[in-house]
Amino acid sequence: MVIALLVGYHCPVMLPFAHGTDVMVWFAILMAYCIFASVLPVWLLLRPRDYLSMYILFAVLIVGYIGLFAYHPEISTSPFISSANQLVAALALLTISMWLASTKSRLCTRQSRA
Repeated sequence: MVIALLVGYHCPVMLPFAHGTDVMVWFAILMAYCIFASVLPVWLLLRPRDYLSMYILFAVLIVGYIGLFAYHPEISTSPFISSANQLVAALALLTISMWLASTKSRLCTRQSRA
């Protein structure tokens, strides 16, 4: 997928029937895809994309860990948060709390349906 993006960037597709209106033709193609995607069931539309994204995720994680162990940076941070950064920490805590609450509610909904 990444290789296809790089090839497309370096060798763009020129549509022979467009005659200088490539942007509008690609816009029409994307709009047709949006209409098609809006009527497909989610499981049919997202399964192939998520399958490919899984490979990209694992590749990035593996390369990241290899880089982390090869470079071996010193990771150090202060154990306390200064008063200037308290808002940032509070927003991070709020975001994580909301994510956990939504995950728990989804799990409870699934269990009640079963």
